[in-house]
Amino acid sequence: MGLFGLSKKAEKAQEPSTFAGRVDKFWAEFSGAIDEIKADLAAEGFEKAMQKTDEKLRICLAEPYFMTGLVDDKLDLVLTPEGMRHRLFWLSFIKNAMPKQLEDRMLCTLGKPRAPRGIGGIEMYDTRVNAEESMIYAQFNESDVDIKIYNKNLAALLAQDEGKAGNLSFILLDNIIGETTVINTLGMLEVLDKPQENGVPLSEFADLIDEKFGEKAAREPLKNFFSYKMEPRGSEVREDVIVGTTCLRNLIGEYLGGKRDIYNEAFELGIKFCFLSIDNGGDVQAGFDLRNKIEDEELEGCGSFLEIIGGATGQKRVYIDLICYDEERLKDKVSELCKKYGANIEIHDFKR
Repeated sequence: MGLFGLSKKAEKAQEPSTFAGRVDKFWAEFSGAIDEIKADLAAEGFEKAMQKTDEKLRICLAEPYFMTGLVDDKLDLVLTPEGMRHRLFWLSFIKNAMPKQLEDRMLCTLGKPRAPRGIGGIEMYDTRVNAEESMIYAQFNESDVDIKIYNKNLAALLAQDEGKAGNLSFILLDNIIGETTVINTLGMLEVLDKPQENGVPLSEFADLIDEKFGEKAAREPLKNFFSYKMEPRGSEVREDVIVGTTCLRNLIGEYLGGKRDIYNEAFELGIKFCFLSIDNGGDVQAGFDLRNKIEDEELEGCGSFLEIIGGATGQKRVYIDLICYDEERLKDKVSELCKKYGANIEIHDFKR
């Protein structure tokens, strides 16, 4: 991938519209700037290209992070989540909303790409590390991979500052494996103070990741669902949960802990992390069956304004967890479902 320029942080902007609507507006305006941006990049006018791209992205993103480049005479707009899994979902929504007629003129990809083979070194905290001299000891799980990494310079940094060593190793993995792939597949990460047996050089590890998780892991957020169990804490909404699944564990953790960082970040963009509660009428199995029916037959076709990110079963209710890009359309859909199934279905914000 050639001729890349990194973006600056954009100033936060507020737009009086839904996120889905502002995404459509972004693509309508960006399509008219593609040729100018390509010309700027070809002439090595990287700053001009960044400014024009940044201006358009601010239509739908408060703080856009991105890269721009030319690939086979096409503009490549790379939207970067900066290591945050929850951001992958709305960046993927933007990517998937790109009009078909633009496909001959540009690409839209997610996450910083892998560095080419042989270009895998970085320096931070006065510490130089590279892929060839870093060994990976991996435990592949069903949905992710736990990684232990050893590099003699990393080990020296670990002895001084564990946090810096962890940060540097994460950035190194980002560069070698690819940002989106790391977000999708990384479980636990541990920096070792000494080498172990049966390691694989980091320079070769990306191939193993591709074999296990497929190239799709580098292109879009994978819905790796994780199960959790709880002791019911009461009969109120979400307090009756027994079991659940989620592909955003941090969101569940923040909700249970009374935090709102992820919720608030999305809310500023006009995106709503929310869940539907559906009364089970005293029959847990009937509630579970209705939840599955609504997910499979009613909501899977609503990708233009929402996405399912999990769900839960409680003693009195079942829950469907969502990321919503147009709240009014969700309200209309829920009203329709209440009438169709004769059920009490309500929308709740993912916050306490």
